[in-house]
Amino acid sequence: MSDYGLSKAKRYNASGVEKKPLSESSIKVYVGNFNSIKMKFLDLDNPDDYSWVMDFKDIDKYLEAFSSNTRRNKYAALLVVLQSMNIFPEAQKYYNEKQNELNEEYNKFQETGKPLPSQKEKYVEKKDIEQMIKDIKKDLVKDDNKQLEQGYVLFKLYSKIPRRNDFGNLKFIPIWSELSDEERKGNNYFDGKDLYINQYKTSAKYSEQKIELNKTLHKLLNSYVSKYKVNDNESLFKNSSGGDLTTNNLTKLLNRISQKYLGKNISTTMLAKIYMSEFSQTNEKIKSKAKQRGNSTAMMSNVYIKNFNQT
Repeated sequence: MSDYGLSKAKRYNASGVEKKPLSESSIKVYVGNFNSIKMKFLDLDNPDDYSWVMDFKDIDKYLEAFSSNTRRNKYAALLVVLQSMNIFPEAQKYYNEKQNELNEEYNKFQETGKPLPSQKEKYVEKKDIEQMIKDIKKDLVKDDNKQLEQGYVLFKLYSKIPRRNDFGNLKFIPIWSELSDEERKGNNYFDGKDLYINQYKTSAKYSEQKIELNKTLHKLLNSYVSKYKVNDNESLFKNSSGGDLTTNNLTKLLNRISQKYLGKNISTTMLAKIYMSEFSQTNEKIKSKAKQRGNSTAMMSNVYIKNFNQT
C-alpha cells in the first residue's frame, strides 16, 4: 500500500523550521483516513487522477456525517497527503482552512472543560466499565472464546494504563536486551515482566516508554501468553482471521464487546476520559497518568479530564 511519500516527506512549521519525520503509526492513520475518502470519490477508470480532491462541496457533504473530531482528522489527512505529493495547491489551501476552523472550534470547546456532545453520548461511568470486565470474566468461564478473552485482557490493561491504541500490536519478546536499537524502536512489547512502548503518536518526543505492571496485570499477561502458547517475537493479540491485530482491529474489538455489554462503543480515548475524569485538575496523579499515556500534563488536563455532569 502506498504511503504517498509521507515516510520521506519533509515538513515545516509556520516559522519554516523543519519538523521531525512522521512516525510509522501517524503515517498509517493519515493513509487510512485519506484512502477512506479516496475510495468514495476515486474514478475507478482513472485511478491515478487525483482531481477528485477539488470536489470541495461533495467532500464536505460526505464528511458532515462524521463527528467534528473525525472530520478534523480527515481534513488533516487530505492536507498532509497533498502536501507530500506536491499537487493541487488550491486544495491544500482549502483543506488547511477547514482543518484550522475545526481546530479552533475544538480548542475553544476543550477550554470549557465540557465533553463534546458525541463524547457525552458514549460516556459511561467507571463502575460500568468495572462491571463489564467482571461480566466478561464470568462469561469466559462458560465460553472459552479467544476474541472475548483478548477483549478482557485489553480492557483490564486500559482500565489501569490510559494509552491510545498502542497495546494492539504488543509482541512477546522475553529477551529484549538482545534486540538492536533499530529492532527496539520498531516494536511495542511485553518481556514477561513489563511493557516497553516505542511505536506511539508522541514517540519522537518521549522516546521508549517502560510501563511497570502491577502484580495483577503481570499475572494476567503471563497467564494469557502461557494459555495461548505465544511464541517469542510473536504478537499477543490476533484478529478474527488469525492475523496481527491492527489499531483499527483493536478499536473494532473493543467497540464490539462494549456494545454487547454496555450498548455503547467504548474506545481507548473514551476509556482514558472516563478514568481521568475522576481526578481534579491539580491532582498529582495526572502527572503519572500523562507519562503512562505519552502526553504532557497540560494535554491530559485540557483534553482528557472532563466534567460529564456539565451540560
